[in-house]
Parts: sequence; C-alpha cells; structure tokens
Amino acid sequence: MKRPAGFTVLSLLFGWLAIAGLAFALVTPRTDPAQLAAFHLQAPVLMAIGLAYAGAASAAAFALWRVASWASRAVLAWGASLFVSMLAFQAMIGVTGEPWWLVLLPYVVFGALVLALFRYVDRRSQSVAQAI
Repeated sequence: MKRPAGFTVLSLLFGWLAIAGLAFALVTPRTDPAQLAAFHLQAPVLMAIGLAYAGAASAAAFALWRVASWASRAVLAWGASLFVSMLAFQAMIGVTGEPWWLVLLPYVVFGALVLALFRYVDRRSQSVAQAI
C-alpha cells in the first residue's frame, strides 16, 4: 500500500513551515533593534522560537513522509511548539485591553486544529503502518 495522499500533502506543508521557521530565526538578528524594542520583542527569544518551530515542523514532515509510527507524536510536538511560541509572543507583547475571550480565541482555534490533525494522523498511521 502506498503512502496516504493526505500524509504527502501534510508532509510538504510541514516542510514549508520548517523553512518558514528557519527563515524567521535567520532574519531576526538582522532586524533593526529599535523595531523590536517598539513591541517589546527580544531577538534571542525570537530566534529560539523560530529554531524550535523549524525543528518540530521538520520532525513532523519527516515522520509523515516516512509514515513512521511516531508521526502523531511529531504532530503533537509541532502543536506544542506552536502553543509555546504563541505564549511567548503574548508574554512579550502583552494584552492590550481586549475582552478576555478575544485573547483566548486563537488558542482555542489552533488547539482544535492540532487536535483534529493529531487524530487524523494517529488513525491513518495505525491503519497504514502495517501495510507499508
């Protein structure tokens, strides 16, 4: 049996996300410090976020491409890196007086996305892994 088409698409998507995270980490030190200071951002923290995100997305892309048994855990690790980066940005920038539910809305939306993606990969990898 061949690799599921959804795994191929997701693997390519995670590959692009890994490239984006790496580009983010490489461009951050070249950003004007005054621009970063205007939003209370710190270059070393942003570089760490970009590298962690790129690593998690690379692992997910590799696991999905190989239809590895740990593919669902790699997707979960990517989701965790996404949440940590969202929390880091929130901590650096701060809350600007919006209603509390507007601050939590992106976390709920991305949490639902990661959960649905995890469930899909977990179910498909269990049924396909024996055949490959």
